Amino acid sequence: MKRRLTLVLGGVALALVALWLSLSRDTCGAWPKQQPSLALAARARGTPRVGAAKVDVTLPFPVPVGGYGPPHHTVSSASTPLSARALVVDVGGQQKALVLLDVMLVTPQLRDLIAKGFSVPVITLATHTHSGPGAYARNSATEWAALGSFSPAVEEALATAARTALTQALAALAPAHLETGHATTEGVTIARTGAAADTRFTRLLFAREEGPVAQLLIVSAHPTLVEKNP
Repeated sequence: MKRRLTLVLGGVALALVALWLSLSRDTCGAWPKQQPSLALAARARGTPRVGAAKVDVTLPFPVPVGGYGPPHHTVSSASTPLSARALVVDVGGQQKALVLLDVMLVTPQLRDLIAKGFSVPVITLATHTHSGPGAYARNSATEWAALGSFSPAVEEALATAARTALTQALAALAPAHLETGHATTEGVTIARTGAAADTRFTRLLFAREEGPVAQLLIVSAHPTLVEKNP
């Protein structure tokens, strides 16, 4: 009986190891080549008005680290402040808002919570960090694969910081001008497939006479800069 139990437990252990290895394989493969397409267009004339804000996210620690499969490690503090950033651009009455969070992804529910009640169209983005908070996804697959068990308090903390930043950015709207810059980043980004990486680096700077208001840095990257076990 004891030998049979040992064999069964050993078989289960081997099956779990095999399953873990299969799920850990890089199955991304080659991404299909696709030409960029226009998703949104607007036309306006006038002096640009820009507002920006940055608000710290107050998390209900301890929280799981988002970005890795089980076991989901929890942390009791953040080594660097997590923030929500908002940028609003108004040209001739045409307004658009960008909200950026230090999270791995943006769920539909979080997106809707942030935009609720605002008349300006809001685009919510994630830095896609693998070292930020988890526990804000409501579907089981994402909970298990990357973010850990859902916590309403974490979702609320992210939404509150984002909405506060957006409110402050709207209140800060004032005339500004746009400056652009381009460069290349050799050796900064390496493709996992071994193919050539996109080395383009673009900077968009919104500024007033007294100084910068906000900037957008566009670079190809997959920000897994902190190991799974911090």
